[in-house]
Amino acid sequence: MRTSSSNKQNTRGFAFVYFVAIMATFFIMAFLIWVTKEYTQPRAISANRASERAENLQTVKEAVAPLLNEYGWQDQEKGFVRVPIKRAMELTVKEWQDPAKARLELISRMEKATALPPPPPEEPSAFE
Repeated sequence: MRTSSSNKQNTRGFAFVYFVAIMATFFIMAFLIWVTKEYTQPRAISANRASERAENLQTVKEAVAPLLNEYGWQDQEKGFVRVPIKRAMELTVKEWQDPAKARLELISRMEKATALPPPPPEEPSAFE
């Protein structure tokens, strides 16, 4: 009988050790997750940084406004003109009244825009 009671005590002892090891593992993992979260959090945006970002945004908007709202050449060699957004939307709606024709026009413009320039002429051979 003594061996069975000592086996039960050993089993209880091992179960307790396993329980403590598992709980320690959970606590270590929770600690590592917390530390990782602390290190990976971005800094809060201060008032100075917020005003700097607002100024940068305003500068970009001012620089891009002429490109979006005025006519101009996009690629003069290929004949591409930059059109204001409102006018471009009107032209698109008008053009797509006939979808088949609009698709063909779109494909032809794409081919024209992505066409490679002709290769430069080869230099004559010294033996010619």
